[in-house]
Amino acid sequence: TFAGLTVSGIATFVGQAIFNTGLLPDVDEGAYIGSVIKPFSEAHIGEIEIAGTLDNAITTASGNLILDSAGGTVNVADNLDVTGTLNADGNVILGTNASNTVTFNADIASALIPDNNTTRALGASSARWSTLFVDDINATGNVTGDLIGNVTGNLTGNVTGNVTGNVTG
Repeated sequence: TFAGLTVSGIATFVGQAIFNTGLLPDVDEGAYIGSVIKPFSEAHIGEIEIAGTLDNAITTASGNLILDSAGGTVNVADNLDVTGTLNADGNVILGTNASNTVTFNADIASALIPDNNTTRALGASSARWSTLFVDDINATGNVTGDLIGNVTGNLTGNVTGNVTGNVTG
């Protein structure tokens, strides 16, 4: 045991170095552990394990892993694979412009409801859905295009074009 031990330059310890109270840099953010060419194989801090035997994983021995940024944003600068349930609380923005796409490989298990009444379109004049499979259509306003099949109920408004079949009522 050496009180007030100061080592300058490079020091090599063979075996384990045990610290009973802490390992502190001399200035704020003034030191590092490991390097790009000589990284540590794993780190255990509290109940969190970084790297270890998994493929560059961050795991917890107990509880949840919470990433909380003082700036308010946690950025992921690469692909993000989520196994399990993804809960996104609050507003969610998918994509940054029209060239981005969203692919659903699963069914939608809830209603698809716009945030305001009569303010959102489904498709566009230059990007139309090819086929619509629905049980009922409840529409107000104009319906344009070809209608093939049976119409049951009241038709209110003007009909422009040809009508083929029986009209009753």
